[in-house]
Amino acid sequence: MITFDPVPIGESTFQMHELSFEQCLKISIIAPNLNEKRLSAFVKSVLDNVDPLLLTIQERYLLLLKYLEKQSNTMLEVNT
Repeated sequence: MITFDPVPIGESTFQMHELSFEQCLKISIIAPNLNEKRLSAFVKSVLDNVDPLLLTIQERYLLLLKYLEKQSNTMLEVNT
């Protein structure tokens, strides 16, 4: 289980949780050319009660980067 630090963005703070396998599959079947739709589906899955369409694209990407930052020794690991 991965624990995420709260992510402050402007006047809001977001608390993410780890994606389930089912959520990962649902996001992965969205066509790659619909990247912003995939990103919105990701944000909707990792945050509770947040409409991703009310966030800017920059805020959504920041949340994605913060999620990936916590990945180590997983299939999503990124080299920094």
